[in-house]
Amino acid sequence: MISQKKILFIINTVTPYQLDFFNKLSKNVNLRVIFHSKDHVNYKFNFRKKNNHFFLSSQVNQVEYFCKFINNFKPNLVIFGGYRLPHNSKFISYIKKKKIKFFYWLEKLNENNFLKYHLIKRLIGNKINSSNGVLAVGKKAKKIYSKYNKNTFNFPYSIKIKNLNKKKYFKNNKINFLFVGQLIQRKGIKEILSAINKLSCSEKEKILIHIVGDGGLKKLIEKYQQRNVAIKYYGFVFGNKLSKIYQSSDVLLFPSKFDGWGVVPMEAMANSMSVVVSKNAGVSEILNSKNNGFLIEPKSSALLNAIKKFIKNKKIIIRHGKNNRNLIFESICNADNLSNYFLKQIMKNI
Repeated sequence: MISQKKILFIINTVTPYQLDFFNKLSKNVNLRVIFHSKDHVNYKFNFRKKNNHFFLSSQVNQVEYFCKFINNFKPNLVIFGGYRLPHNSKFISYIKKKKIKFFYWLEKLNENNFLKYHLIKRLIGNKINSSNGVLAVGKKAKKIYSKYNKNTFNFPYSIKIKNLNKKKYFKNNKINFLFVGQLIQRKGIKEILSAINKLSCSEKEKILIHIVGDGGLKKLIEKYQQRNVAIKYYGFVFGNKLSKIYQSSDVLLFPSKFDGWGVVPMEAMANSMSVVVSKNAGVSEILNSKNNGFLIEPKSSALLNAIKKFIKNKKIIIRHGKNNRNLIFESICNADNLSNYFLKQIMKNI
């Protein structure tokens, strides 16, 4: 029986989208999740701790705690959400001693930094080869890691698909663009501000840029908001408040200079939004510019061009939104579907 199988995930920090997947999976397997920490830089999530959630940060001797946990739970499979998690080497050494199978769950590497990319591949190659398999976050990641371990699966992040009322576009007769994420340079927030500055006065009157998040560039955003009526800044928001912002927005801006995947575009797509996504984000592999939005280089000029296209033709936003909702619902980016995929494909290994 699948329900008798014991699965342990070891993850860095708590994120809502992973909790959605774990909640689905726990209905079919005996699941435990160990988080290294409750805290995440620039994120302040409130969540309800469940009986199958455990935290290493509260333990004095984390290695000893882990070993006792393994002895008591006796998992059939351990999945590490990263290759650089604290104490990874000691944890893996112990479960190998116990002859317990283990997988890695890994995002793609940043190929733009050539030297670092090849150095990391060399460093992690042996680690991946010694594992029983890899859950690769996307097809591009699978292509990288399958060279070191043939037992590699396409296993992207996923989200819970919520029921929606009929989508109402263009609130206040404007195109509502949205950015959600950390306010740091890597996420391309400066490129968004630069693109806005280059719009004409008449173009600015037709749009509103909603910005959600926290980080080092917060003061810069606040300064822009004070002198630019086209910007509305919310600070850090999550849960139902964020859902309402998604529902009243039309187009997501995601010009990240690099992202191993990118959950925010999936959330926007599930809310029937069009998207402008950086080609350097892993999630871009499930999109195309004809049906879903625009795939761009993470530059202000590319952002500006995309924004202008939407201003000239608002109807494509509605078409993209419908396509995107269906795409996420039917794919393994839907937590229900990913859980079923895990049961059918990954469980074969144990």
